[in-house]
This record gives sequence, structure tokens and C-alpha cells, in this order.
Amino acid sequence: MKASRIILLIAVLFFSLSCKEETANSSNEEIDYNDFSKRSFEVYVPPTYNENNPIPLVFAFHGSGGNGAEMRSITAFNDHANERNFIVCYPYAASVNWNEGCNCNIASRLGIDDIGFIEYLIDKFSENYNIDTTKIFAAGFSQGGFFTNNVVCKLSGIFSKAAIVGGAVSRQLSNDCFPSQKTSVLMIQGTNDQAILYNGVPSGNFSYLSASENAEFWANKNGCSSEPLIESIPDKGDPSISVRRDTYLDCDNDVSVVLYTVFNGGHSWYKSPDLNSTETIVNFFFGDE
Repeated sequence: MKASRIILLIAVLFFSLSCKEETANSSNEEIDYNDFSKRSFEVYVPPTYNENNPIPLVFAFHGSGGNGAEMRSITAFNDHANERNFIVCYPYAASVNWNEGCNCNIASRLGIDDIGFIEYLIDKFSENYNIDTTKIFAAGFSQGGFFTNNVVCKLSGIFSKAAIVGGAVSRQLSNDCFPSQKTSVLMIQGTNDQAILYNGVPSGNFSYLSASENAEFWANKNGCSSEPLIESIPDKGDPSISVRRDTYLDCDNDVSVVLYTVFNGGHSWYKSPDLNSTETIVNFFFGDE
């Protein structure tokens, strides 16, 4: 216990010094944490940040085998952070993947406490910045999307909204998810995704819900209507895909559950004129969706 407390004290000091040195741009940080000797993340603080005004915080979780820098490049959240005035954190998984709550992957076998790591980062950001605690959001791609679902299950009192692109709820997590509060959830899934199948995987260690089951799962958790409002999104010039939006209505506490189905869409963070994942997510987080 004494050794772990010393490590945490060192981490607090390191975080405090390094974050204050980089207050208006992007930086790559390392901290000591109690499951691996080092945990890494990138953070971007927009030049519009004013310590007298609370600022939203967005976490962006990369896919299996990826890293925070790749997630930053893929999503371009930093550009939107400048426009909307929010901080972005791109954490790095300690192993090949995140501990997504399925008890089935490398992170699980190693006993990596990714949920605790994210809680720790939130505490440190709150100490170093004036964070708007009502606007802490999570977004994840692929296996990072699986982890985002786990974050919503385990940290629902912290995250108010979440977005999943090309990810799903593992069937194991679906039986072990008891969120303390309601959380708005947006999902984007392609029907031709060969990595994370639109129709899910019904059984086995790596089984997961289908896209429609995912939406129904969160609609049920949030007390929404059982039948969604189904709308076709107008074509904006991409002949390769078409998009449908399913919106579950009458959810508790004014939260929302939305599924975007991308017909013929693959395993991608979409940048199509018909659907831009980042723009759609930012609009969802900030109430324009």
C-alpha cells in the first residue's frame, strides 16, 4: 500500500507540472499508474480556454492495436475543440486493447484497470482545469467503442453522453451492466463492416450484440420508447452509401439513444458527405443533434 501511494503521489506531481506547462496546445504525457508502470495519453487544450469558465471534456478511445495519436488524426476532434471550446484527451491502452468488460481479451487477462485509469485522469484534469462536470463525454472507435460501452456502464454518473463508431456491447457486459444514472448514447455502424459485424456474434467468448440489439439495450437502460422513430438521411453526394437514423423517444431524464445505420458502410470512422462521424458526434454532445 505504501509503495502504491508513493507512485500515485509522483503521478499527481508529474501530471500537475506537465499539464500546466502545456495549457493551450497538444501534448503527449506519461503518468505512473498502479497496473502498469506507465500510462500514456495525449491532451489538447484549445487556446480559447479560460480558467474562469468551466470547459467540457471529451475522451476519445482508439481501437485495438491503435494509439491516442492515431485517434487524434482519424477524428480531428482538435479542430472542433477550437470551435466549440472543449478539452480532448486521447488515452493509450496499456496493452493491445482496452478492458472492455467481456473478460475475454488481453487486457482482461492482465487485470488492467482501465476504468480506474479513466477515473484517475478525470480527477487530475479536474484538479488542473476548470472542467464542466456536466459535460464529460466519451467517444470510441472499434474496440475503443466496446470500451466506451463499458465506461457508460461503470461510470454513468460521470459521463453524460457517449458515442460508439464501429463498436458494440459484448454479450458478457450486457449481463453485467448496471448504470447508476441515465446516459445519452449514439451509435454509428456499417452494414458491411467485416471487423465488427452489423448483425453481431451470438455466442462464444468474443460474442457481442448486433447494432439493433445495441440500440435496444441502451433504450431499455434509459427507459425509452420500445419503437424508434426511423428516418432516412438525405443523400448529400456519396453514391457508395446511404444512411438511416433510428431515434428512441421519451427516454428518462431527457436523454437520447440514436443509431445511425450506414448501408454498405465498412469498418470506418466515416468522413463521407452523407455522414461525418466527428461532426455527428460533436453535434450530439453539444445538443445540435
